Amino acid sequence: AVSNKVDHYTWDVGGMGVTLKRDVDKTLEGKKIQANMFNGGEGVVNPNAIYAPTDNDHFGKQKTNNEVFKNKRSQMYAILRNRVYNTYMAVIHGIRVVDPDELISFSSEIECWTQLRAELCRLPLVDNNNGLIQIMSKKDMIKPPLSIPSPNLADSVMMTMDIPIKRNIRKESASPPRIKMVGRRR
Repeated sequence: AVSNKVDHYTWDVGGMGVTLKRDVDKTLEGKKIQANMFNGGEGVVNPNAIYAPTDNDHFGKQKTNNEVFKNKRSQMYAILRNRVYNTYMAVIHGIRVVDPDELISFSSEIECWTQLRAELCRLPLVDNNNGLIQIMSKKDMIKPPLSIPSPNLADSVMMTMDIPIKRNIRKESASPPRIKMVGRRR
């Protein structure tokens, strides 16, 4: 983070990650880098905000982020999914997304692209008695019959969707793809 002169540094504080707080603080001391401890198990961001708000009254009562997602990890994976979908619609179908900040780009020079793609595509969901979107825990993923190793690369990308409140750069997230038909490429 320091050598690449980043503005923002996020790390997973789940499990033993919390023990890095002092080291991160010392390393970033005097640097203009904002540190963010990511805890996927904590509550969702903006819990009372309407998820995917719409002006259409056909839906009746719209659900809040708290009524849609089990935890922050599930919410951030939904945001990542929406960005990938928006980018796909823009690049493959020539449909421009209303907000370019709702897109994502992956470098063609990523050396571990095959592994990253595999991890992003195989995240299992968990049936939830409350009807919430929930990503299976790493602890459960590794158990048979799935025996899926921890999606460390996917989690690294997912954590970049979390913008700390201090900066509040992005407006409310976790909305479904917002597509506006502007024109099609032929």
